[in-house]
Amino acid sequence: MTALTKISQSFGVAVLAFVSLFAQSDVSQSPAAPQVRQVTLMVTVTDREHRPVDGLDSLHFKVYENGQPQSIQTVSQSDMPVCMGLLEDISGSMRTKHAAVVSGVMEMLKARAGKDSVFVVNFNARPLLDQDFTNDLGKIESALNLRVPYGGTALYDALTASAMHLANAPACRKRVLVAVTDGDDNSSRYSLRQTLDGLVYENSPAIYAISNPDKGVGSRTGQDRKALEALTGVTGGTAFFVGKLKDMNQAVNRLLEELEKQYTIVYARTDSAGDDKVRKVRVEVAAPAQRDLIIHAKSELKSGK
Repeated sequence: MTALTKISQSFGVAVLAFVSLFAQSDVSQSPAAPQVRQVTLMVTVTDREHRPVDGLDSLHFKVYENGQPQSIQTVSQSDMPVCMGLLEDISGSMRTKHAAVVSGVMEMLKARAGKDSVFVVNFNARPLLDQDFTNDLGKIESALNLRVPYGGTALYDALTASAMHLANAPACRKRVLVAVTDGDDNSSRYSLRQTLDGLVYENSPAIYAISNPDKGVGSRTGQDRKALEALTGVTGGTAFFVGKLKDMNQAVNRLLEELEKQYTIVYARTDSAGDDKVRKVRVEVAAPAQRDLIIHAKSELKSGK
C-alpha cells in the first residue's frame, strides 16, 4: 500500500483533541490584536479567445475578501517552476484513450523543459502514487505507462489525496494538479462537496482538468462537466473539454500558456486570532485597453493546513 493510498484512506477521519486551558487562562486579558499577514494568490487573466493577457500591474488589479478591499503589495508575472501532480485516469473507460493521454502529457512536460517537480498518481477505483516528485521525464513517462486501464473511477479521492501530498511539500511556491479523465466519478468514497471543502486552503493547489467525456451508455456527461468546472473554478484552475482525442494538444497548449503567464499577487489581510473561516475572494481587473476579460483565481480561501 503506498503512502498516498494511506493518506486517502485516512482523509476526513481526523480527530480533533480539545484541550481545556481554563485553569491557565487569565480572564482579564484583552483579546489578541489582529495581525496583518501576507496572502499569495495566483491569477490568470485571459480574453474571450482564451489567450492570456500580459503586461498588467498592481494598478490594474483589485482584490476583495468577503466584499472588503485588500491592500495589494506586489503583482508580478513570471514563469516560475511548478510543483505538479499528474493524475491519470486509468479506469476501464479510458482504455482506448490511454496512449493519446500519455502522449499529450509528455508533450506538455517536454515544453516545460524539465524545470518542474512532478509526481504521478494513476487512479481507477483508488489512487496510486506511482512516481514521487521528480523532474526526470523518463521516470514520469514510465509511471504513466505503468498500469493497464481497468475498473471504476475515483477522481475525488485522487484529488483529495494528491492535494494532501502537495501540502507536505512546503518548499513549493506554485502548486498545481493536472487531472486527465473522462470525468465520470463512480467509485470515490468522498463526495464532490467534501472534496471542494478540502481545496480552499491558502496553500491548496490549482486544479486543471483535461477531459474527453465518456459518451457511452449510462454516462453522466452533463453532471461530470459541472463537477469538473466546480473543482477547477474554486481553485483558480481551468477545465478543458476535448471533443476528440486529436484535439488533446490544443488543450495542452492552452494549459501551458496559463501556467507560463500567471500573475502572482501578494496582498495584506488582517487576521483575527483563531480566524479559520472560509473567506469569499474576488479579483477584479481594470484594463481600459482590454475588454471582456476572464479571471481565474481562487474564489474561496481558508487559513491553515
